[in-house]
Amino acid sequence: MIKISIVTLTYNRSKKLKKNISSVLNQNLHNIEHIIVDNLSNDETENLVTEYKSKANYPVIYIREKDSGIYNAMNKGIKVSTGVWVHTLNSDDYYYSGESLSSLNLGDNEEYDVIANAILIKNEKTGSIFSKWVPDYNKEFNHYNFPHSGMIIKKTFYEKYGYYNEKYRILSDSMYCMKFMPFAKYKIIEDPLVVMLDSGISNKFSFRKSRELMIFNLCYYRGPLKYRLKFILKNLYLDIKAISKIILRKLIFSKK
Repeated sequence: MIKISIVTLTYNRSKKLKKNISSVLNQNLHNIEHIIVDNLSNDETENLVTEYKSKANYPVIYIREKDSGIYNAMNKGIKVSTGVWVHTLNSDDYYYSGESLSSLNLGDNEEYDVIANAILIKNEKTGSIFSKWVPDYNKEFNHYNFPHSGMIIKKTFYEKYGYYNEKYRILSDSMYCMKFMPFAKYKIIEDPLVVMLDSGISNKFSFRKSRELMIFNLCYYRGPLKYRLKFILKNLYLDIKAISKIILRKLIFSKK
């Protein structure tokens, strides 16, 4: 039986996908499968995956078809997975070391539904690690501060409680965590599993992200009202600041 299914979502990210694939190939745990869900990339992704399939000594499943968003692609990969555990390793991310998966000792952790690991966050421009995100649970606020790319979740947990809500495009993983982690038996590991680039969609300003942050705060976050209002006001301030920069930039370029 396959122990871990790795699900990678990608779209025109062949250069970054190379690092992702290399980190999976270098794992000293080979009881795995790698499912790559490609939203019809028009770069070198297809050729890269074809070459990868010929090198790997484990199954590589390539799903190349149109999707309706990140979480639609994620759900596709999870549903076709055959492993006991599922790990979502997006195309911009890669494993911290060749022992990342074997160090989890999954055979000794069958009692858990979720293993939440720390991740390192890397600046894409400078190439330097600038932050370590260690998962934690705040009992007072009932807040699960688990980095999604550091979470390994049992396939049976998805089957029992459900998959990611596809109507959201950016924060469905955070909403999933707040909604379903109360039903999970989880373990926190402070050692890093993954290196994540800070170039993902969740790190960029967008009106969609702002709307989903508002929904998350009002409907999913269980902290005291004063903290929720403080969060909303802070988010509005950051939105106004970001919009002002965009308008200013356009005005400057329009005068040139």
